[in-house]
Amino acid sequence: MKKKTAYVFLNDKTNSFDIFFPLAKKLKKTEKKLFFKFYVFNKKTHNDIKNNLLFKSEIPKLGEINIMSGKVFSEVKLIRLLYTFYNIIKITFFSLTTKSAFFHFKALEKFPFNFLYSINRNNCYLVDGDPWGYSENINNAINIRNNKKVNVQHKPLHKNYSKLITFSKYWNQVNYSKKINKPIYFLKSTRAEKDWLDFCKAKTKSFLDKNRTLKNEIKGTKVILYLFGTFTDIVTVDQSYNGYKLFLKTMEVLTEINNITIIIKPHPNVDLNYLYYLVSKLNNKKIIINFMHISVLSNICKFAISNYMSLAMGDAWLSGLTTIEFTKYSDKLLEYTNNNSTIPQFADYFLNIDETKKLKDILNRQTKVEKRKYKNAIPKNDYIIFANDFLKSFN
Repeated sequence: MKKKTAYVFLNDKTNSFDIFFPLAKKLKKTEKKLFFKFYVFNKKTHNDIKNNLLFKSEIPKLGEINIMSGKVFSEVKLIRLLYTFYNIIKITFFSLTTKSAFFHFKALEKFPFNFLYSINRNNCYLVDGDPWGYSENINNAINIRNNKKVNVQHKPLHKNYSKLITFSKYWNQVNYSKKINKPIYFLKSTRAEKDWLDFCKAKTKSFLDKNRTLKNEIKGTKVILYLFGTFTDIVTVDQSYNGYKLFLKTMEVLTEINNITIIIKPHPNVDLNYLYYLVSKLNNKKIIINFMHISVLSNICKFAISNYMSLAMGDAWLSGLTTIEFTKYSDKLLEYTNNNSTIPQFADYFLNIDETKKLKDILNRQTKVEKRKYKNAIPKNDYIIFANDFLKSFN
């Protein structure tokens, strides 16, 4: 069976893989011959993706993941450069001899990777890096922190693509694409697709069957999912606070609540050694650190809590959890957001860090899984048009 190869050039954060993975699964379901070659640009991103328990088992079903600069002797700059140019030459050869498609998030904008765009100009997609679409509030939070003018998108425009995939009509790249007459596909957020959510629900049972210890530990308890992002500064958080202070305050409250299990899902950039150290000091057997995908973990939890509006909060909210943003915004940002979250749709409760009593009251309530309705800011869903155009490009 002749493969139809799509090359996906990811960013240095796992978020880009998280965005594309559900889309790849959906396309593969339609065309079994599709083979996705994912490329990352450093070993850390590769390991972060492989450490996600869901991704690790599913990648071989879609294709393969490679490090552009190679897996061995990556500490030697010359070796990295040699591997990089070897991979560029290999991709170039196969793309010139066999029809292929390229997807990237911005990786093909700069030398030497812009050369790859030059050899596949007609079938190169630029993909939106915001899984829920452009957020003006988050954009302005960054502007406020950097003392820039609000309501202005300072992100640079990308130029090396033939077609645009976006989850929001408000991204500045959309208007730019219209001006230069490049096709635009407006898609529903991939992590909000019913197929993806159903897949994650189905994975939950097998996940628990393979993790009997976890299954027994959560039995009969109220499970709280703590989406922990960083010990350092956070762009939306007042500069008098940081992730470390917020973590301590959050755990102080959570450990005072009876009959709960706390599952901490750390962001890939978290210092895991320090996290394990802090958790060990709490001496609480009901605190578990787990690396399964949030859309799977959410199916065994009742609440999700985060110290800032993490992109992962959308996954928890869509899975029906009661979501809580327990944080400390700057006064300037609070004034702009009208004392609300930067993405209020994904925060059922928005609490200041000193509202500990209210947090306890919420967590002590009985709750049910909510049925969520979500629509990102797109005029229409172009998935069918995109899928047809994409698959035809291999003919």
